[in-house]
Amino acid sequence: MYLVSDVESPGAQRLIDPDSGATLYLIPPPLLAASDVATVGLEKTDHNRTSLTVQMTPAGAARSEAASSAAVGKRIALLANGQLIVLTTLQEPFAASFVISSSRLQREGARVFDALTQPH
Repeated sequence: MYLVSDVESPGAQRLIDPDSGATLYLIPPPLLAASDVATVGLEKTDHNRTSLTVQMTPAGAARSEAASSAAVGKRIALLANGQLIVLTTLQEPFAASFVISSSRLQREGARVFDALTQPH
């Protein structure tokens, strides 16, 4: 998970949003890494929407609380194996877990879940 900018900065990684074609920049260092995640679950909500539930490790929970508190109101990107999974504005901080729902998950939920949970 990274903070996102429209403007290139030193060390930023260039990324093309596959939905809009816009050029974005991932600002290092990452807010969270794969090692911060304990489990990922794919679920259907009450309204038949697909969502991902991400459970953090104890160390990841402490790191995510600090990182997400500082990032509220900013755009973030969640990647899996270098592939953009979600691009959104962070609405509230999180610690031990969080849930993500997006149009990409609606279209490609199983593929996204596999990208997050299968080693490549």
